[in-house]
Amino acid sequence: MKLLICEWNAYMQDDFEATLKKHHIPFRGVSYCFESVYEDEYFEAKFPRFIHEDVYDAVVTFNYFPLVAKVCHRENIMYIAWCYDNPLDARNVEDTLGYPTNRVFFFDKVQYLGYKNAGFDTAYHLPLAVSTDRLDALTYTEEDIRRFSSEISFVGKLYPSDLDYLMAPLSQPLKDVLLSMVSTQMKIYGNYFLNEAITDDLLGLINMEYAKTPAYAEHHLTREELSYALATQITRIERLTILGHLAQTHQVKMYSRENHPYLAATTYCGTAQYNTEMPKIFKLSKINLNINLKISQTGLPLRAIDILGAGGFLLTNYQKEYEEHFVSGRDIVIYDSIEDAVAKADYYLAHEEERARIAHNGYEIAKEHYSYEHLIAVLLQTVGLM
Repeated sequence: MKLLICEWNAYMQDDFEATLKKHHIPFRGVSYCFESVYEDEYFEAKFPRFIHEDVYDAVVTFNYFPLVAKVCHRENIMYIAWCYDNPLDARNVEDTLGYPTNRVFFFDKVQYLGYKNAGFDTAYHLPLAVSTDRLDALTYTEEDIRRFSSEISFVGKLYPSDLDYLMAPLSQPLKDVLLSMVSTQMKIYGNYFLNEAITDDLLGLINMEYAKTPAYAEHHLTREELSYALATQITRIERLTILGHLAQTHQVKMYSRENHPYLAATTYCGTAQYNTEMPKIFKLSKINLNINLKISQTGLPLRAIDILGAGGFLLTNYQKEYEEHFVSGRDIVIYDSIEDAVAKADYYLAHEEERARIAHNGYEIAKEHYSYEHLIAVLLQTVGLM
């Protein structure tokens, strides 16, 4: 077996390749910066030459690239994509997902089942992984401790949303419907109902009003676009609200591309480098917040796995797949409302031994069930390469 990895500086790439080397699984990495993940004449002409320079069993990427799928289908070689985005950062995925050469792995079971139930037998489910070997080997200087220690840390986007733009030309009754959907979904954890709530009739009414507004006349709103705008709006409100409340009484450090006036009481730290800085933040923070993008319904996001693998204490919203290995209050702590998140942060900051025990238990489960060794073996067995 030999793999050809199409590299693009993805989060999981280094740990994946290090695990292959450790277990003497041969591979070659080819780096490329796409002009477009849909059309790139140079890539389409050049990449097949790499495929045929040796005998490869599969091409691998992290996240799904329609262009790579297209080339692999044309060259009749298996294409393995291990995805950590939900939704995928690619439009019209269904146009290429069904290629028989594809083996596309999704970390969220609802995302996977959505494609599977639509007839795509090329879709599979696989959780995301963490390298505790790499994280255990990190050293912590006095400067690291000064810089990264905190009562509470949050690493992630604030998710700017297009919802205000999409609602701008609408009549008040339609705006009220959308705002009511936001308000209702805000209160519900573990069930993202908005895809079903966005009916064809609702989309029809919105697009009728767009057609009457010159600036929007060419904009045909889709279910996927509206769902994502609603989800990002909800996620933004939740993240701002929880962080804002906690910062009134605790030290909160936020690592993000965007600051916000509502978070004036937090310490804004800019962005954090994935391999070298994030693990130190997770390890040295008493509490690490994970607040999922609402559209991701059941799977454990890479951020949560990274926190646990670094030995950090995880305070997170509910996702059904936590139930497969974790118990809230034993290995992680799950909140079920904004008020509950604030109350549990208050409690565990005041109970250090309990907090340390939970962080240790979470680390041990991540090490056992979410290691690259284990999940790469599952992946290769699933596609018939082991």
